[in-house]
Amino acid sequence: MDLRKNLKSVTFKEEYEKARLQLAIGQATRKIAKQKSLSVRTLAEKMNASPAQVERLFNDKNVTMDTLTKFAIATGKTLSIHFE
Repeated sequence: MDLRKNLKSVTFKEEYEKARLQLAIGQATRKIAKQKSLSVRTLAEKMNASPAQVERLFNDKNVTMDTLTKFAIATGKTLSIHFE
């Protein structure tokens, strides 16, 4: 399968970018939680969220801006989005 060729398809490119970003969010949030020694349960409490929500965040599942904002506040981070 030739990735460059497939990326010419708008549908493929949208799905590829979505998966890439979900993976990046999961990796970044896990890293921050680990650096701050926050368990899923503790983080959920700080976010006023369920442990299942935190697991979805860590496991590269669809997350909302609300969940990302709660995570940023709970971990003392600033959420920013950049387009390149």
